[in-house]
Amino acid sequence: DDPVPEGIKVYPGFDGLLDQDCSQEDCFQSAGREAVDGILLGLNGAIMAYGQTSTGKTHTMVGDKTRPGLCLKAAAHLFSEAGLQGAQIEVTASFLQLYLNHITDLLVNDGHEKKLKLREFVEEDYVDTR
Repeated sequence: DDPVPEGIKVYPGFDGLLDQDCSQEDCFQSAGREAVDGILLGLNGAIMAYGQTSTGKTHTMVGDKTRPGLCLKAAAHLFSEAGLQGAQIEVTASFLQLYLNHITDLLVNDGHEKKLKLREFVEEDYVDTR
């Protein structure tokens, strides 16, 4: 592992640090490949982007025509590896945005974002948080 740059505080459980010059492939190799490989072993997986507004989360996750993001690279790797293994897989995916305590489903068919209820599990029951 490369040493963490001076002045950067690392928290327990922190997996890695990528700078502004990393490519979409660097992001996938660092953050997505392991999640997909776990899925192929029967585990659940999640890839998330977190950060301030306008810091590149959407570009990292979605990318563009010439530089596909983590979601497209993960899907390509998943189906490619499943095919090589001769495995039949069923995929259920969500693409959600959490912004200002509002959850939005970004995979709706009609082109309009759908607001979802934010709920938490409390003592064997789900409770709306708002």
